[in-house]
Amino acid sequence: MVVAKNSLPYLAQRAEEVFQQRELAREIKAQYAVINRIAEDMQHAIMQVRMLPVGAVFQRFGRLIRDLSKKLGKEVTWSSRARTPRPTRTSSSPCPTR
Repeated sequence: MVVAKNSLPYLAQRAEEVFQQRELAREIKAQYAVINRIAEDMQHAIMQVRMLPVGAVFQRFGRLIRDLSKKLGKEVTWSSRARTPRPTRTSSSPCPTR
C-alpha cells in the first residue's frame, strides 16, 4: 500500500507536465493526502497492537504442556519469563517512503 501511495505524487506530476492536465494533477494530489492520512493511521494502529503484552497467551502454554507431557508420559520442563513490551527498531520507525 505504501508503494502504491507513494506513486501518486509522480502520477500527479506526470499528468501536469506531460499531459498538461493541471486539474487532474490537483485531484490526484488531494487523493494522495487522504490515502496518506489513512495509511499513517493504520500504521499507528498496527504499532499499538504490536506493543500489546502477550503474557496471557503464553500463560496458557503451561497447562497445555503439562497435559501433553502427562498424556505422552514424557517429563517436560516449562519456563517463561514475564516481559514488558518495548519498542524495537522496526516497530518505532515509520515505514520508509520514497
